[in-house]
Amino acid sequence: DRNGPAPAALGMDGNTGSSGMAYVQVGNFADRIRAERMRAGVAHLGPVEVAPVQIGSETYYRVRIGPMNTGEARNALNEVSRQGVTGGTLVTAQY
Repeated sequence: DRNGPAPAALGMDGNTGSSGMAYVQVGNFADRIRAERMRAGVAHLGPVEVAPVQIGSETYYRVRIGPMNTGEARNALNEVSRQGVTGGTLVTAQY
């Protein structure tokens, strides 16, 4: 379904370590409009990026909050979950 969540391959490094900068990945969408709606819904939690990601011939839009320190990211992930967003993931940035 091109309008549903994109494959998990759109994550960052998957590392959930306790130091450094982190992001909360809140969704991957084949439809840019849905990604922008998600951005609007979580914008109060911090800076939000909608980034196009190419997987084969398909373009998906990754929505993530951050960067922020890991503690802030954990709090943001908890808040996203309270809002009913499922599948949020804490990921750390690679340097």
